[in-house]
Amino acid sequence: MTLAELGAKLREAREASGMPVADAADRLKIPGRILHGVEEASDRLPRTVYVHHFIKDYIKLLGFTAAEAKEVFDLAKEKGLICMPNQNRRFDAD
Repeated sequence: MTLAELGAKLREAREASGMPVADAADRLKIPGRILHGVEEASDRLPRTVYVHHFIKDYIKLLGFTAAEAKEVFDLAKEKGLICMPNQNRRFDAD
């Protein structure tokens, strides 16, 4: 799965739930441009630990299962979309 495919998967899940980006951004208390950036696999996203939390919270909001969330999160990490200060930290979707 590429970053573009990852973004498309997140966008499709959001659209299937009928949730506009603005509503998702409001519920997550993050800028809509960040959600657009994640969905579009933008190279303009900040490469910070904050993006880790944005993606984690976003996939929870969209109702992904723990296994799906881990797959999405691991891919985002592998592709450099996110970075974590402690690389040994385990992703917990709960």
